[in-house]
Amino acid sequence: MKYDTKKTKTIIDDNNPSVLNLVCKGIPSAKQSFRFSVRQSKEGKTFVQKYQSAKVKNNAYNMQWDIKDQIPKDFKLWTGPIIVQIQYIFPITSGFTKSKLEQLRVGKRFCKTTKPDLDNLDKAVFDAMQGLLFVNDSQICSRYSEKIYGEVPMTKISIKHIKDLN
Repeated sequence: MKYDTKKTKTIIDDNNPSVLNLVCKGIPSAKQSFRFSVRQSKEGKTFVQKYQSAKVKNNAYNMQWDIKDQIPKDFKLWTGPIIVQIQYIFPITSGFTKSKLEQLRVGKRFCKTTKPDLDNLDKAVFDAMQGLLFVNDSQICSRYSEKIYGEVPMTKISIKHIKDLN
């Protein structure tokens, strides 16, 4: 993912072979926390069941599929520290004026300050990458994320495996 440095803070060197640049097309979606429901067994015992909606599960599956499709054939899971940069691009809302649209088309960025929360968006991406690119999302030692509007909704991910931060 080559970001225009005038538009995006870049902390990852794209010329490094230990960098993967991925794009997941579609409207970015957050990972919701588990929901809980009180159920009753056939024997009459009450228990708590945790679940996630079909939409959340489907979004996670689609993101994993998009990521898996972009991983090099000879890729081996990364161990050790990882840096992640994510750009969530949301569709333009009906509230955008013609002036704003023109500004967007010539490169002005408009931040999205409404839901979904950035931490929930990140969690969805990290969970989708876990087991495909790295062993556990606890390996992520640095991250930069942003939510902006754009003409084509997508999630751009740049992930770097590092040996040492020095």
